[in-house]
Amino acid sequence: LDDSSTDSSVDKLTFSGTGLTSTNAIVTRIGSSSDLKISFAGITDSVILKRQVFSSSANYGVESIQFSNGVIWTEAQLWNAYLTLGAATNDTLEGTSAGDTIRGGVGTDYLDGKAGADNYL
Repeated sequence: LDDSSTDSSVDKLTFSGTGLTSTNAIVTRIGSSSDLKISFAGITDSVILKRQVFSSSANYGVESIQFSNGVIWTEAQLWNAYLTLGAATNDTLEGTSAGDTIRGGVGTDYLDGKAGADNYL
């Protein structure tokens, strides 16, 4: 999904179907690109959100995601789901120009908050 427009409209992604719930959602960043991948536990399909990792003032990407269990994530909640993803593996997690909370989890991790007043957990 590629929304490269800088308009102020709210773009919404809706997931419907068994297992496409917020509790099963796994959000990962593709390398050091500005793309995020949403996949679901136990399901092989995924969605890539192109240019999603920009400052919120740029208006790129999806601003709202609705899951099949009725839960709606804002763009900030999507970003937070990515930042809290730290796993048992070696992770590379990067923040934004805003104040971020980055949780590395278990493993040898590289955490880069970029600009802003960041918290590392």
